Amino acid sequence: MALRDQPYLPLYVQDYLTDEKLAICSWSTQGIYIKILCILHKQKEYGTILFKQNDKQILSTCLNFASIFVRLLPVQLSEMEAALQELVDNEILTIDGNKIFQKRMVKDNTISEMRSKAAKKGGGNPILFKQKNKQNPEYENEYENVINNDNKIINKVEKKEEFSMILEYPLEKVKDIILNDQSYIETLSMNNHITVIKTIQYVEEFCKKLENEGINEKSIRDFKSHFARWLNIELKKESQSKPLQSEREKRMEGVRQLKADSAAILEHLNIKLS
Repeated sequence: MALRDQPYLPLYVQDYLTDEKLAICSWSTQGIYIKILCILHKQKEYGTILFKQNDKQILSTCLNFASIFVRLLPVQLSEMEAALQELVDNEILTIDGNKIFQKRMVKDNTISEMRSKAAKKGGGNPILFKQKNKQNPEYENEYENVINNDNKIINKVEKKEEFSMILEYPLEKVKDIILNDQSYIETLSMNNHITVIKTIQYVEEFCKKLENEGINEKSIRDFKSHFARWLNIELKKESQSKPLQSEREKRMEGVRQLKADSAAILEHLNIKLS
């Protein structure tokens, strides 16, 4: 049975109670987190919610996902956004492009699916399979080897990906990796309602900021997390400054019109006097 079809949530109680990152979150956030886990448990892609293109996009990435969760849970949008931001900042939930997910749930589902496939190769239920094949230990060992090999592959891939995300690289290399990640750049552009070229300019500007601060190395995960927060602040600043700019432009247009009117009056007077 797929994990999402089970009527209960596989919660690791000891891990939950001793999670230091979760412990520093507010009580409100911890309560909302349990509700979010229940929602993630029922998703088609287990442990993950996808922000679809037809969903209404807002400036903040966390606010985008908050707008989805509030449709499913009796929580105010502002409270949900604050809780998601706290959970993401403390690496309890992860946002990657247009997805938000809980790593442990995704990992458990991957292992569950691999074991299910291995069991089917061996004839279904592994317990019944072993009972039926006591006289054929070689076939039983083959089944166990399939599971062990699958788990080793999963762990190896996960460790490699995890290591590459937390390993620090020279800033210039990190910038190249980010700019060559077309999916990441396009998702950022879509979620923040800006062009791809503008997003690339922001990445380069952010790298210059880090260099000015004396930061020469960054991990991919840390860069993405830091950049997302910085970009959100910069876009809010721009959004707030736009009305001021348009008002200034209106005043300048008024001055130009006044000058034009004055010139027209003077020209009219000169014609009459002559």
